[in-house]
Amino acid sequence: MQDIEIFSSTYRNSTNRYGKKDEFSNIGKKIKDGELKIAVYGLGHVGSPIAAVWLRAGAHVIVTDKSSLVLENAKKGRTHVPEPGVNEAFKKGLDENRFEVYEDPVKASRDSFFKMICVPVLTDQTIPINRYRSSDSHTRNSADLTAVTEVTKAISKGLKKGDVVALNPSVPPGTTEEIVLPIIEQTAGCMDNNIVLKNGNKKKVSKKKFQVEKDFYLLYSPERIFEGRAIEDIEQRYPAILSGVGPRSLDIGSQLYSLVFRKGVIKMSSIQSAEAEKLFEGIYRDVNIALANELAKFCEKKGINFWETRAAANSQPYCHIHKPGVGVGGACIPIYPRFIIDIAEKIKMNCDITRLGRITNESMPAYCVKQAVQLLDEKNRKQNTKRTCVMETNHPAKGAIITLLGIAFRGGVSDTRLSPTYMVVDEFKKLKVSEIRIHDPLVKDDPNLSGLGLKYGGPKVKNTEKNTKVVITLTQRLDQAITGADLIMLITDHPQYENLKPRDLHGVPFYDGRGLLDISRFVNYNSFSSIGVGKGIGNI
Repeated sequence: MQDIEIFSSTYRNSTNRYGKKDEFSNIGKKIKDGELKIAVYGLGHVGSPIAAVWLRAGAHVIVTDKSSLVLENAKKGRTHVPEPGVNEAFKKGLDENRFEVYEDPVKASRDSFFKMICVPVLTDQTIPINRYRSSDSHTRNSADLTAVTEVTKAISKGLKKGDVVALNPSVPPGTTEEIVLPIIEQTAGCMDNNIVLKNGNKKKVSKKKFQVEKDFYLLYSPERIFEGRAIEDIEQRYPAILSGVGPRSLDIGSQLYSLVFRKGVIKMSSIQSAEAEKLFEGIYRDVNIALANELAKFCEKKGINFWETRAAANSQPYCHIHKPGVGVGGACIPIYPRFIIDIAEKIKMNCDITRLGRITNESMPAYCVKQAVQLLDEKNRKQNTKRTCVMETNHPAKGAIITLLGIAFRGGVSDTRLSPTYMVVDEFKKLKVSEIRIHDPLVKDDPNLSGLGLKYGGPKVKNTEKNTKVVITLTQRLDQAITGADLIMLITDHPQYENLKPRDLHGVPFYDGRGLLDISRFVNYNSFSSIGVGKGIGNI
């Protein structure tokens, strides 16, 4: 087994491994003096905290983004990403004239030494993984590298000799060397320049193309942040994962990243190994969440309390069962398995466990909706009454008012990217409910809901023959979301929901899709169910 090397943040000599004088031996001082500037491309959930970290380290930072609104906010020292410490770093950088916002990405490259590509890389999530085959061009779920290629081209046009480029988003193995590197080598240094001769005439002179490791340096270092504590993760929690296209790139990259990563730098032997490392982190979690979901279903059938059993099992240090839930969201865990599955099929191998984990987790929204609707059906049967004429015995949710707690993809954040709530909404729409109320304490508005029929407030509208459209409302008032509802379903494990008590729910059937609530509080509640808990264990 090969041990990993963690590079220390201290360079004690001025020669590199080849015995030559290291021209970047004073790189830290040059960055803090503003002689060497950092350019961050993309001010999203990754780029914003990375820019902030460099500003906190005393660097002169240039940022650019394709969104004019994002750039306008940055010019005012604000970010649209609610990440602690970012706004403060931006404002201090502006006050000290160390923070510049560029609209021109080529100029950002021309004026900087170290260029960091921090744009998002996603894939098509509209196709269920169990229907995915890479041979079908209409159902390809390979990575969308459009933003990466566009930024790389812009950087190449402004690249100077001695500059350093780093790719930071999570990408399929091969992206840096097979896509980013060829673009730079085919573009950088080869533009025709007009020079003015002594007689006043102009002459075109073609520059020689740049070569990596000789004229510029290329790195790959995946972001390793947990939303809500990104700055802390970079500066204190984890070492940087770093790779270079050659030894010179790796040496220079180690010096750069060790300036902000206090835990040091783990140098990888190849770029593809580093690219795979980040994907492995996410796939490990996705597969283990799928296992937890499977065990939770088993416990429900067998009459076992999953949560009690999980806690006991995890007291053994070699066991780390994850938490089950309505679904897996965010721009990381649901995406990375698809990258690996896509490549695996291209190289003619099966990643059955990875695929099965994704299938299991993608099935959870529909499964949990079915479990929640059973509560409504049981309540109707107990009361031995029917609802209005729009409610039928074989369709207990038809015409019902549904309250969903949470649209953020996980608790404690306002990020709604690939939230399982969207799939839950789709499932309830299939059941012809009349209204879906979504409550989230951290999300004020969500453009993604517009296509699903979102309204902000408004009267309750029932399904009739003339009106079959489901009304969807988004609110931050919990009482408004719950009052008059027929069924409540908890989707996001926000801390604000942890202390919900029976009296807060007004007797409405409640399904806890995260196992967040203490079931002992609901022993006498008329209709309560929690994922992973069998009938008769705190359930009615």
